Amino acid sequence: MDGTACGAAVGAYTTIQNGGFIPDETHLGENPFDYQQQRIVFELSKRIETINSKESENERAAELARQMFDITKVGTRAVRSKR
Repeated sequence: MDGTACGAAVGAYTTIQNGGFIPDETHLGENPFDYQQQRIVFELSKRIETINSKESENERAAELARQMFDITKVGTRAVRSKR
């Protein structure tokens, strides 16, 4: 996927599409230097079917952006609720 989408999101999408390692909750803290990218791959992997259901690359890129927004929104709410 090319375009102007978030590099981290595209990297995570590519990792999932290429059969790369998808961390689970137990792996997320193993590499503190890559925690954010691991979290993106973890969360995005749960939504990959929705993204891939779109017909064109442009539609998939738009859905990737929507899903990343939702992941961010859910994560932000979780952090705020722990205050």
